[in-house]
Amino acid sequence: MNPLFVVRREIGRYFAAQQFLTRLPCPISTPFAPNDLAASIAWFGVVGIPVGAVVGGVGLGLRSVVASTFAAILAVAAGAVVTGAFHEDGFADTCDAFGGYTPARRREIMRDSRVGTFGALGLIVLFAAKVSALSVVLAGSSAWRVFVVAICAHTISRAATVLAIRFVPPVLDPTSKTQVYLVTWRRLSVALLVPAVPLAVTVFGWDAAILGGAAIVVVEAARPFFRRFTDGISGDGLGAINQVVEVVVWAVAARQALGR
Repeated sequence: MNPLFVVRREIGRYFAAQQFLTRLPCPISTPFAPNDLAASIAWFGVVGIPVGAVVGGVGLGLRSVVASTFAAILAVAAGAVVTGAFHEDGFADTCDAFGGYTPARRREIMRDSRVGTFGALGLIVLFAAKVSALSVVLAGSSAWRVFVVAICAHTISRAATVLAIRFVPPVLDPTSKTQVYLVTWRRLSVALLVPAVPLAVTVFGWDAAILGGAAIVVVEAARPFFRRFTDGISGDGLGAINQVVEVVVWAVAARQALGR
């Protein structure tokens, strides 16, 4: 196969992933083949690089002029704007589903675009966890470390969703996007190795084992949970996994910034 064709194809698949997961602009000249969305899953982790760069850049740009907590609030908000709060919405919908008593009712709640009490409370806790951890990182870390930690948070959390799609059974719903993706071992390897695992090891050292273990625990716990909760995982459930893993990354980074 022509190497140039392979490169152009993979670039198209990356931008298909970026277009799906974020609000970031894509080159108009980039062609998208019909199967690019399904194959783009290998590049989910890479999409976290520009998102994390925005979060880290906003935090660094503001920490010298405002309190680290306020800088963290705006940095987290910037990340939500860049992604269209895509994963946060899935987390909120999953929280709202706790108001249902059957898997069918929970799926119905998750399809509702409105945010209920459980979803609102979940978002408050989620936002507070991110801001508190990021504010510690901003206050106690070098500029370079803040930047790469932000990238790590967004690459590792997206790679974790690929792991979840591979190992957690999808909900049997034709409207669910989880059935679009086919996670082969090759695509899973690319999602983990480009760049999530190398970044985690480089930035966190031995604590990368904590992050890897936490991601595996979250995915393993999601298997029985979503099987009983909604008869399988949906896109909203993947968003919830993404957010939980992202908070874990920020928490480990804050622990290191405190020297513990």
